[in-house]
Amino acid sequence: MNSKFFFLFLILMSEVGLYLFFENRFLLGRRQYKLPASEKELVSLLKERLKEGCETGALDLSGFYLKSIRGISSLLGEKCVKKIRELDLSNNEIYAINTRDLEAFVNLEYLDLSFNKIVKIETKAFKPLKNLISLDLGHNKIKKLFPKMFVWQGKLKFLDLSDNKIRYLEKSFFDGLFSSLQKINLADNRIIHIPADLFKRFKRLNELNLKGNLIKIWQRAEGNIREKRPVIERDILTLWW
Repeated sequence: MNSKFFFLFLILMSEVGLYLFFENRFLLGRRQYKLPASEKELVSLLKERLKEGCETGALDLSGFYLKSIRGISSLLGEKCVKKIRELDLSNNEIYAINTRDLEAFVNLEYLDLSFNKIVKIETKAFKPLKNLISLDLGHNKIKKLFPKMFVWQGKLKFLDLSDNKIRYLEKSFFDGLFSSLQKINLADNRIIHIPADLFKRFKRLNELNLKGNLIKIWQRAEGNIREKRPVIERDILTLWW
């Protein structure tokens, strides 16, 4: 086994958490598989995924119980990391996205970080991802967004923040996205207030999901998006236009 690779793997998995051996099974995506019998087999599986990602440009590291993104680019190598356009890190244990975690993925277009435990996103974490089209942060523990945190994502069309713990929306959260964003999923958060005219600023938005929030004054929500067609059912507000 390549000693350099194994060393990097141990760093990644110690930071990212090798809980696999305690359960004798692991989750791959949303399906269940038996755990490889040894560290060697696990490393082999990871190497297989990395090789496939380098060849296809789509890297699937879902269900590895990763606790951090740090170290993935080192395992890929400088040449390969620039080829990656799709990165699936769903169903892991990632709790934070730090400023330098994604800096090597400059050509990334699709990023899936759903079903993790993210509570912290540093304000410049997505700065390197200027080609990003789709970002899925659904099913995490995010409590707040920061002003201008997506200001570099001028090509982003789809943003999923569903099933988090967000309570407030501010106009500045979406700076940089008003011309490109077509779909926003904010369902199943704890949103209690929508700033006046927030969604009117989006030029291409055609789907907005706010179901399962705590917004009580529906007239305010409706007036927020004039000349649109709201569908309201109890605590559900989904818009198509």
